Amino acid sequence: MPSPQVSRLLALPLSSLTAERVDAVGKERDAALVALATLEARTAVDLWLDDLAVRWFLVKSFRSCVPPERMCAAFTSLLIEEHS
Repeated sequence: MPSPQVSRLLALPLSSLTAERVDAVGKERDAALVALATLEARTAVDLWLDDLAVRWFLVKSFRSCVPPERMCAAFTSLLIEEHS
């Protein structure tokens, strides 16, 4: 039984195996490797602080667009939509 990577290659139509496609996939791979190296260079604390900053921004944005008297109902509806 071939590996998943080989199976994926065998499933590709021949028309997709062009030099342009190879170049595009190579650029995607290079970008993914840069993203991986950037992520690996970060510490857990850095990632945690970034996550907190994003959440703080979202909370501030949410509070600025929802009146305080509707805060609980609006937040509840967001949770329901998120888990649907």
